[in-house]
Parts: sequence; structure tokens; C-alpha cells
Amino acid sequence: MERYKDPLQPLDAVAWTADAITLRFTYVSPRAHNMLGYPLDQWLSETNFWARHQPDEDRGRTLAILKAVAADREGRRCEHRFIAADGRHLWFRTTVQGFPSGGPVRELGGLMVDITEQKHAEAALREVTERLRTVVDHAPLVMFAVNRDGVFTLSEGRGLSALGLRAGEVVGRSAFDAYRDYPWVVAAIRRALRGDEFTSSGEVAGIFYETQYVPLRDEKGQVIGSIGIATDFTERRRAEQALEKERDFTAAVIDVAGALVVVLDRSGRIVRYNHGCERCTGYTFDEVAGRMVWDLFLLPEEIEPGKREFAGLLGGSFPHSFENYWLAKDGTRRLIAWANTALVDEFGGVEYVIGTGIDITARQQAEEERARLLMEEQRARAAAEDAQRRAAFLSEASRVLAASLDYQVTLRNVAQLAAPHFADWCVIDLVDEDGALRRVAVGHHDPEKAELASALQRVSRIDPDAVEGVPRVIRTGLPTVVEGLSDATIADGDARPLGTPDLDQPGVIPQLGVRSYMSVPLLARGRVIGALTFVASQVGWRFQGADLAMAEELGHRAAIAIDNARLHRETEEAVRTRNEFLSIASHELKTPLTSLQLAVQAMLRVARGGSLASVPLELAKSILETTERQGKRLEKLVNNLLDVSRISAGRLDLQIDDVDLSAVARDVVAGMHGDLAVAGCEVDLRAQPGVIGRWDRVRVEQVVTNLLSNAIKYGAGRPIAITVSASGGTALLVVEDRGIGIPADRVAGIFNRYERAVSSRHYGGLGLGLYIVRRILDALGGKVEVTTQLGVGSVFAVTLPGVLDGCDPR
Repeated sequence: MERYKDPLQPLDAVAWTADAITLRFTYVSPRAHNMLGYPLDQWLSETNFWARHQPDEDRGRTLAILKAVAADREGRRCEHRFIAADGRHLWFRTTVQGFPSGGPVRELGGLMVDITEQKHAEAALREVTERLRTVVDHAPLVMFAVNRDGVFTLSEGRGLSALGLRAGEVVGRSAFDAYRDYPWVVAAIRRALRGDEFTSSGEVAGIFYETQYVPLRDEKGQVIGSIGIATDFTERRRAEQALEKERDFTAAVIDVAGALVVVLDRSGRIVRYNHGCERCTGYTFDEVAGRMVWDLFLLPEEIEPGKREFAGLLGGSFPHSFENYWLAKDGTRRLIAWANTALVDEFGGVEYVIGTGIDITARQQAEEERARLLMEEQRARAAAEDAQRRAAFLSEASRVLAASLDYQVTLRNVAQLAAPHFADWCVIDLVDEDGALRRVAVGHHDPEKAELASALQRVSRIDPDAVEGVPRVIRTGLPTVVEGLSDATIADGDARPLGTPDLDQPGVIPQLGVRSYMSVPLLARGRVIGALTFVASQVGWRFQGADLAMAEELGHRAAIAIDNARLHRETEEAVRTRNEFLSIASHELKTPLTSLQLAVQAMLRVARGGSLASVPLELAKSILETTERQGKRLEKLVNNLLDVSRISAGRLDLQIDDVDLSAVARDVVAGMHGDLAVAGCEVDLRAQPGVIGRWDRVRVEQVVTNLLSNAIKYGAGRPIAITVSASGGTALLVVEDRGIGIPADRVAGIFNRYERAVSSRHYGGLGLGLYIVRRILDALGGKVEVTTQLGVGSVFAVTLPGVLDGCDPR
């Protein structure tokens, strides 16, 4: 063994030798100190070092392996834990060999490799596997697999219940027979068994499913089956149908427009084609749908240039104008001037190319009658350029709006972008969640006045009741255009365009100048969330109809961006709340389960030892009380989760009967005697007799229990006072603790679901108790209020209407 010691020292492992009889270490490599923290001389000098520093559950097994190697000279490998000097339990894979190789074994040699990280990874993998199992079992989806013959080999998921099936019920049946009434399902499975990976959707038993198919292959790449995951998207389908109606409305608007409007997909196929195109070319939409635009309309010599222009649009060179000839059905040529742009998807890629065209064939005729038609041609060009400018602005505004989910920064950029195009300055106001108006962006085309304009964003008040201007647009949801203003008309108080009283910003608006303004509402999902206002400082400025249309379109796009940003923020918050709740719920459910398991294991050890009768009565009583207490705790956690589910579904049923609130309070205090004793809290209950009302006893008891549990948890072991009284037909329940109190900034949210005023690391619970209290009281027509002071305590006051006549002693 000596010749191996020097080569083993650089290894990231512990090499050792030990006497085969006493198992006392005779050599340990220097890495042992770094890994486990014990000095090397302690390894060599301490008797039974190996056994003393292993967990009880590993010690016997590893010592048996060492002795077996010493007995039969067969090398062995085992995995075991070793207790480091700092108390950590590290995992090692140890290889043991006896020396010499012939004759009696006098010495053992071993190599210990640290596999702690591997063990942690394995544990994490098991946890992830269990979570995936939980997702499959509880998510509203169906996971299935078929073999190469289309026979089900797997059928799992909570979504099966919607089809009247149980997990595994269809295993062994042919999918082609089971779904012969649904040809789309049969066709999709056949396609998957041909080796395609794809997503399909359709209806089964009145439910719309979106199914992802993935083929299964053997080591040779041959398809041996397929896996599918079907998700219920019935609600999304209904939403899509509603969206289709809205699109039909949009299509109707496009069809009555005088311009040519054509929409192409990424390959150049025609997917939309309005009446203007039909009138221009003589082709109906049914005749051109799905056909390549250059194969149908372009002259042979213009096909390649047209494809290059289209490729530029796909590459992001939009908006873009372009002229080319279209061949009409009767063989005539129509010269079209196009203003082209694109619709991009959420990732910035071009999804559709939209061409808005003007038939300028008359320009050829104008060349023959140049003098007579020159002015008309110039006006047509001006109109086209103006349309291009507006299209370019809207496209750029859309790009800015889509650039970030921080809509306040985005809106400032939009305001600055809009000001020089359509007015001297631009203002954007939003309605906060509390209904107050807030100015979020001001842009001015003149850098010297930009700072002056920014003062309008810092106003302390926007008058919501102003007769005209922004407040009126927000109140009515209708756009407004006002022209011919003067300083005097603004000063009289009835024509302030921005709803800003002079007393807040004296002199600012006159310095900026207001002679005309155009304000449009920001509409999102049927409600006004703000207003977009363009202001002109020049005398005689007139906003055109196209200006208002542009402003409304910009307002529409800005409102969508704002709404999307708010929805994104709300979604992130919902996901964060859900993840935090799942983490807390897992911990809260695990704690009583661990206590129950330990209690049961203790009794089992005694029972297996055959000495159950000798267990002291007090010990047995203590174990049973622990079991009962943790069982009740589990029951309460599960009931709280069920109540939240019922509340969310609107199914909090009430059983109304005569209920004595004082008796309920006494019963709850008596039933929580054990919890009060553990917490060291005393309860001073002062209950006026005969406070009887028409309520649900179980729910009223739940309210009292949750409030008392809350007082115990946060009462810091100090006395708790409970009073029950009645006055004027209303019952009053007051629970007062002298505990930690609630921070002022957290009071407003403590009755919300999953909310807590303190860290879940120091105080248990799911954050549902007070939420359930409030919702029960809402159902009973009552209410709960809290007064609190940090470090002094909290007082929760519950009022319940419906005290019966004769139960209101004064």
C-alpha cells in the first residue's frame, strides 16, 4: 500500500489505510482535513474514529462492509455519510481493498470521493419529478401516448374527467376506434405516427382542445409511437371567436375604403383584398385568395423588382412606398402607388405585409394633357406623400410603443416623437387606479421650450371637473378639436385645454401658447384610461380630418400598449404571488405531516419491540395529543384551501340558523386551549349573554377561530381579550392582542388572499385566515375592521347584522 500513497495525495478525495482488525486509521491523506475539518492526528489517534463520526443509520452498514473485505479479501464499494467537524453530513462513495492481496488481510485501504453535490442533485431531481407528477395530476390537460398501431399506452391528467374518463381507462384501446367520430383526431394521430411533430386543435364532446404531438422513435430513428398533450382552450376559443367578429368589423371598414388595401403573408400570398382592389382589377377576392401577388398581377419585367421590394419589407425596411403596374382581369394596366408597412409579432418578426395603394393610372393620361391636369397630379402626389408621412409616423410610434413594457418611458418617447409631426407640443394624461388624472408625458418640438413644457408634467392637480379639454374627453370618451383660442378665453376658466388651474402653474400655458388643440381618448377594453392631446401655438392652425384620424389611431395603439404593460405587470405579480403561496403551502403542509410521522414512528418502534404495555400513560397521552393537534392543523390548512376554492368559484354556501355568538366564542376558546397553552397566552373572554342572530354557525365559528388563531400567532405570548356584545340589532365581536402589531403600509392588504404583514420565515400560515374572515363576513352582510400600532398590538372588530329581537340588552 505504501507505494500508492504519494500518487493518491493530489486527488480530490480522501485516501486512507487502517488496521484490518481494529479498523484504526494508520494513514490519512492531507485532503481529509480540507474536506472534513478534523486534524490528521485526530484521525490517527482517536479510537473508533470511523464509527464515531458516522450517522447512526449508516454506521452499522459501513462497518459491516469493512469487516467483510477484511474477511474475504474481496474489494467493495459503498455510499455513506460522514459527519464533518462543522456538523454537516457529507456523502462519500468509498472503495475499500484488503492488503496484502494474498494470505490474511492485515491492512485495509480506501478511497473516499465526495458525492454530496450528486446526492443533492438526485434529491432535487426527485422533487422536480414529483412536481411534474403533481402538474399532470392537477392541471386541466390530458397526456396520452399511442404505439405504432394507434393503441393507447398512456392516458393521464385531470382533464380526462371532462371527457368522462378515468386515468388509464382507454389504455389498450385503439385511438382510431375511440375517436372515429372525430376525424381531425384520427388524422392528427396518423400524421404523428408518420413522424411529424406539430400542433392541432379541434372540438371533442363540446370541449376545444389544442394538442401537441411528438413522435417516439427507436434507436434506429423508426417511429414506434407518439406522445400527445391536449390542453383545454375552450375559453380562449370563445375569445378568438369574439376577436373574429371584431376583425370582421374591421374588414367591413377596409372594404368600404376608397383606397386599395391588400394583405400578404410572408410568402407573398394574398390573405386580404378589399373592394377597392376588386374595382381596380376586376378580380373578386375568391378568385385571388391564396395566390401569389406577383404571379397574378405583376408584369413579367416587374416580378423580380417586386420580389426584392417585398424582401426588403420582410427585412424591416418599412414603411415603404412603391409604384408598379397591376394587370387587370380585362388585360388593362393599372399603375398603383403603394404605401407599404408590416404587422410584426411579439418577437419583432414580420407576420403580414400591408399595402395601401392608390390607382394613379390617370397620371399617364395627365402626361398627354399636362397643362390641364398638372395641378390635380400635384395634389395626388401631395396626398400620397401625406399618407406616407402619416403611415411612417404611425409605424415609428408603433415601434416605440412595442419597444418596452415600461409604458411611462415609452409614452414620453411617443410624446416627443409626435410633437414635431402634427403640432407644436403633445401631452399624455392617464387615469390612475384610484380615478385621479395624472400627467405622464409632455413633449415639445422646440428644445428651448422643452423644459418649460416639462413643468406641466409636475403639476400638483388636474381639475377632473373642467368643462372642456382633457377632463371632458376622459369623462365622455369622445374626441374634441378646438380652434381659435386666445389667452383671454383660456384665462376665463372654461377653456383650459389641459384641465390645469392657473393657480398651479401661473404663466406656463400662455408662454407655451395655445391657439388650437386636438384631444382624443385612450380606450382599452371598453374603458377610457387617458387622453392624448396635440396643441398648436400658431395662429390660424387648423387640424384636418386626417389629423384627427391619425390621432385616434395613435391613441388606439398607445392604449393597447399601456393596457398590455399593465396586464403584464399584473400577470408578473400574480405569478409571484402564486409561487410564494405554493412555497409557503408546501412548508405549512409538511410541518404537521413531519410531526405526525414522528409520533407514529415512535409508537411503532415501541409496538414492534413488544413493550407497548410498558409505555408510560403520560408519554402515550403526549404522543396522541401531538397526533390530534397536528391532524387538526392539517384539517384547518386543507379546509382553508377548500374555502378559497369555494370563494373563488362563488360557492360559499351558508346554512342560516339561530346562532348564539357568545356561546360560539366560549366554545372556540375552550377548543383552542391547547394552542393557547403552547403559546403561553391567557384569554379574557367577556361575552354578553344571549347575543343570538340569524347566521351560519360553522362560518361564524370559523371567523372567531381565525381571529383568535391570528391573535395567538402574533400576540407574543401576551394576554388576549375577547368581547361579545350587541347593540341596535348588530352584534359586535372584538379580538384584541398585545403583540407585534402591523406596519402601517401593510394594513390595507392583510385581508387580501395570500397576504401577510410579516415574513413567512418567522410566522407560519398560508396567508388565508383574514381573507376567509372578510369573505365570510361579506356573505353574512357583516364587516371587519382593524386598528393597530406597531409593537403595541392589534384590535380586530367584527360587526354582524341580524341580532334577533329581545337579544339586545343594554
